[in-house]
Amino acid sequence: MDAKQLEGVGLFSTLPKGDLERIARWMDELDVPEGKELTSEGGYGHEFFVIEDGEASVRHGDREIATLGPGDFFGEIALLETE
Repeated sequence: MDAKQLEGVGLFSTLPKGDLERIARWMDELDVPEGKELTSEGGYGHEFFVIEDGEASVRHGDREIATLGPGDFFGEIALLETE
């Protein structure tokens, strides 16, 4: 994801171009296979994810409560919490 694409992510939409470019340099792109669990309820996360393409299912127990798609994000609170 580059700085131009980050402009479309609500969390970053008001940031100046220089900040978007800096964030884009810190990011790693992952190609995640379907069905891969990225984080689990009740656990400590260490990453922040922005979905560039595809979808992610958000589950509470066995129930799906949301589907996230391009431009959506999750894991932001993990960056603020410590174990």
